[in-house]
Amino acid sequence: MTLPRLPARFEQVEELSSTPLERTFRAVDTLLQREVLLRLPPVEVWSGWSADVRLRLLREAQALAKIQHEGVASVLWVEEIEDGLLVVQNPPVGERLGDALQHGAMTVDAVVVLGIELGEALAAVHMANVVHRGVGADAVWIQPNGRARLGAFHFAKALDARLGGSSLNHGLRKKPGAVEEAMWLPPYSAPEQLAGKSADARADVFALGCLMFRCLTGHDPLLAVEGGQMPDVRSARKDVPKAVADVVRRCMLVEKTARFPTAQAVAEALEAVKAPAGGGGSGSRRGVLSAVAAVVLVGAAALWFQGGGGGGPTRTPPSSEPGGEPDTSKVVYSRSYAKGHALLIGIGKAYGGSHYQKLSTPVAEVTAVKQALIAADPRLWTESSIEILPEDQATHQVITSKLDQLRAKAAPDDCVFVYFAGHGARLSGDAGLDGFWLVAKDVESPMPESGGSKGYVDEKALTNLRATKAKHVLVVLDCCYAGKVGGLFVGKRAGGRPLAESRTDAASTEVDYCTKLTRQFLMSTAEDKTASDGIDGMTPFCRALLEQLRPGRDPYITATELQVRIAKMVGERQRPLLKSFGGKEDGEFVFFLPGK
Repeated sequence: MTLPRLPARFEQVEELSSTPLERTFRAVDTLLQREVLLRLPPVEVWSGWSADVRLRLLREAQALAKIQHEGVASVLWVEEIEDGLLVVQNPPVGERLGDALQHGAMTVDAVVVLGIELGEALAAVHMANVVHRGVGADAVWIQPNGRARLGAFHFAKALDARLGGSSLNHGLRKKPGAVEEAMWLPPYSAPEQLAGKSADARADVFALGCLMFRCLTGHDPLLAVEGGQMPDVRSARKDVPKAVADVVRRCMLVEKTARFPTAQAVAEALEAVKAPAGGGGSGSRRGVLSAVAAVVLVGAAALWFQGGGGGGPTRTPPSSEPGGEPDTSKVVYSRSYAKGHALLIGIGKAYGGSHYQKLSTPVAEVTAVKQALIAADPRLWTESSIEILPEDQATHQVITSKLDQLRAKAAPDDCVFVYFAGHGARLSGDAGLDGFWLVAKDVESPMPESGGSKGYVDEKALTNLRATKAKHVLVVLDCCYAGKVGGLFVGKRAGGRPLAESRTDAASTEVDYCTKLTRQFLMSTAEDKTASDGIDGMTPFCRALLEQLRPGRDPYITATELQVRIAKMVGERQRPLLKSFGGKEDGEFVFFLPGK
């Protein structure tokens, strides 16, 4: 999409975001020598509208310009340009609430404070005879001073004096011979809006209640089938006081006449239930949110969420016992990874003893995997986020130590990737030693022994990764015996997920997978790695994996798809097996790849 024809005073124009209803740009005003935010509707929005549409938009902009409130993004000026009505504002500063909520739910006190601030901001908007109609997490910014500011007025409309409100009909596209089709809807449209009826201040009250529900629980409310009402927030979070839950519930009532009549009434109701200073970490509104502002200024967001000390709204990380699974009951994962942590282990020529034959490919394999990860997603995978343990460095002690470090340092929205290329060992029914081991460089005996044998990394060192806080873990084993009966999953045939064709709805599947917990093994079923060694410096398993991570393929690929696609490329000897080894939700390890 080309840049609009802007006045000459604006330079260094950069488009920030676009919707079917609005284009947003960051630019430099050379006359006043300051940065500004520019908003205007796309040209196609004008198509088919009545001749007075510009006058209508101008009236709405004039109403917004009258709002003088700390919690509302102000309009500096408006002017007509060839491509439409140009609205000039100060650029947003701080952190968008939608980005912050990716890290988890907020404390009750912080949500009460946020509700008060937004209620008062909306009251100022309504006093200017404007209904916002787009209240949501991406319309709110937490400023460096700690207070919330309401922006994103692209759905806003002046209240019609005759009708008492305005419907969302400008967001409907008519097709010849078809019903009206919504092309863009606000995040929390009130029932009357969806029914095509007029919206007034109570529509914003409904959206504010939905936003508070999300801040408290980490997910959006859904209309209940029975009773036809929105859910009680305490059904999703038990520690919410009844008085707070009642305010949220009343905001979200389907019948608009039963809701709070004004946003100011919501703010006053929340003020009445707010914990006294020193009594629950709330204190003054500015006091609570100033902790967030400090985090914004230093570039971290951890102090906004559940738990923590000092009475501020901080996040509680998942807790777990060593070797157990993390408590994820209060964690809401984002749709992407914050950081990646990779450990790539390749042992080949360092074996060289009488017990295990040398291999020629492992170091080349892990080096190629590293390069493939960086090429696939250079934001996530960097030189510093990937560690290789080659040959002599890959001793039993170093491998187990590095695995423990991975388990400890990964944060909830991170991913952990482990790749092992080398020898594996298994025993079945011999002196109680059923199990599987990775063979480290310093192996000293031909087989593991009941008293422990140097150079063998027990499978528990791998399965203990289920205790990490990271939402996604994938352990890839290109070695012998890992996926065989009596191997990694002892005493049972390691029946991983059945091979299935790739999904068709990539966009929705990505959202489902990335916000759910998962720990997975992807294993070669080879009985002897040496039998497949030496093909172009890599095994067929590794070659197939690298082919799937090649840039230019799908925007992303899951571990299940890797299994399916690798299986189609390799023979039965290295046919891959996928197995989950922990995790309470049906997620997937996801590789993000550049689009075609």
